[in-house]
Amino acid sequence: MSIKSFFAIPFAKIATKKVYKWANKPHKTQEKVFKNLISKGSKTAFGKDHNFNNYYYV
Repeated sequence: MSIKSFFAIPFAKIATKKVYKWANKPHKTQEKVFKNLISKGSKTAFGKDHNFNNYYYV
């Protein structure tokens, strides 16, 4: 085993766990992403013009 693979394997395991965590709960993940996008978008000129903070739960 090379030194590169020795250090890469633990990082790959961490990344895999993170992917499985959100992949196993797609509805919750999409809701979280949606709320984050609306929250950030409500601070833009477009979001303010279209009242993102009034129409969507932030």
